[in-house]
Amino acid sequence: MAIVWSDRARSDLREIARYISRSNPEKARAFVLRLQTRARAAAKAPRAGRRVPEFDAEDVREVIEGSHRIIYRLAGRRVEVVTVIEGHRLLRSTPGKPEVV
Repeated sequence: MAIVWSDRARSDLREIARYISRSNPEKARAFVLRLQTRARAAAKAPRAGRRVPEFDAEDVREVIEGSHRIIYRLAGRRVEVVTVIEGHRLLRSTPGKPEVV
């Protein structure tokens, strides 16, 4: 399946990189690469990710990388990465669109 990153998800990656870069720029690049690699792997077997508990929709899934949740939506023959958030953060269930609380 093709993978598409939402504007929100791309912004999330930039923010994660900025935060980690304050103390270790190399680690920031490596971690963002790990997140991207994990998302690509999820696109190869999209139903292998678990259903997002607070959203409970068959087409909204997540995989974990380190302490971050990669939230994605199945959309036909593509996977759309919706957001990348720290594991302790929750989503609000809004029809058709998960939102970070």
